[in-house]
Amino acid sequence: MLHKWGVFTDVATAVTTKCTVPALLALGVPRRFTRAFEDLNAPVPLLDVVAGFGVPPMRRPEPGDLLVIVGPAAEALAVSRQVAAWMGMPAESVVLAGEIDAIRGHGRRIRTAQEAKAARRRADKVAALGEPLIVALGIGPGRRGAAAAAPMVAAFEADTTWAVVDATKRAAVTEPGVKLLAEQARVDAIAAVGLADAQAPAAVLDASLPIAWMDGLPAASVVWAALLGERIADAD
Repeated sequence: MLHKWGVFTDVATAVTTKCTVPALLALGVPRRFTRAFEDLNAPVPLLDVVAGFGVPPMRRPEPGDLLVIVGPAAEALAVSRQVAAWMGMPAESVVLAGEIDAIRGHGRRIRTAQEAKAARRRADKVAALGEPLIVALGIGPGRRGAAAAAPMVAAFEADTTWAVVDATKRAAVTEPGVKLLAEQARVDAIAAVGLADAQAPAAVLDASLPIAWMDGLPAASVVWAALLGERIADAD
């Protein structure tokens, strides 16, 4: 595997990496994932730890699926374009909605709940091209932004909805908005951004929703091993 995180270029390297419990805790790994290792100074196989994270299976969007990615405008758009690239779709195929500026080539923005409801028909039309419909839904900050966006998120009736979370920010800042949004509309998982820059990237595992997307990649145990392993290697 080759990614911007660098040192891990294949699965075999990730499999053989060892670390200690204190090193993992310093990277934000929740204590529940390390309780099985009683000797805090003994080498721990990194892949054994990340295997316990319980990463949910990533269902690749199918033709006609409606995927809504909701978060601050720049971050929601960046993740949506990453998913489009992963699907082999042009960046301009991403539909813009909510609190987000118009961008040439992306078509007309969705501004109301009524227009969001019509997106299902649009998704059905896109299915004929063998593609899903990906929507970047920009929202304002905090609980107030989440509350204002919730009716539109619900109106989409999406097959999958992700909330974007910036891993460089404290959970006390990001989690209230995510929880409020999930209480008022269906939100399936988190798209985590900023993991490469976060002091404790694994702290996002304590969020109220599972992690589905990690800095441009579908979440997976080996991706966590690559991210955490590079940090551990840098610290040695």
